[in-house]
Amino acid sequence: KFHPIVLATLFGYNAGVANATGCYATYNGGSFFSGSMVSATTTTETTSPESCTPAGVGTCPSTGFRTVTTRTSKTYNYTCKTGAAAAWCSQSAFAPNGIYSGQAWDRESAECTGVA
Repeated sequence: KFHPIVLATLFGYNAGVANATGCYATYNGGSFFSGSMVSATTTTETTSPESCTPAGVGTCPSTGFRTVTTRTSKTYNYTCKTGAAAAWCSQSAFAPNGIYSGQAWDRESAECTGVA
């Protein structure tokens, strides 16, 4: 009896398993095929209010609150999907970490660090 994870491994399905060896080469466009492996970084920006004193002095607005922007970057490994979906991997609109990347690329669940 085969368990689903064994079958997934045998047939090359990426079920979001982390790559312990590090990040693949950085995606920079180009030609890709089924099974191509790249990494891509996504930067998210969040803003939040922060109290400050004295209000109205220096960089502290008269409300006593200023907006703080936090940027967080995370790098993940991606594998070009198999089958017909692999045709999208070479299209810039389907770049890893892009709006349509899920149609062309499988992203590993864990953030990668270092070099694979």
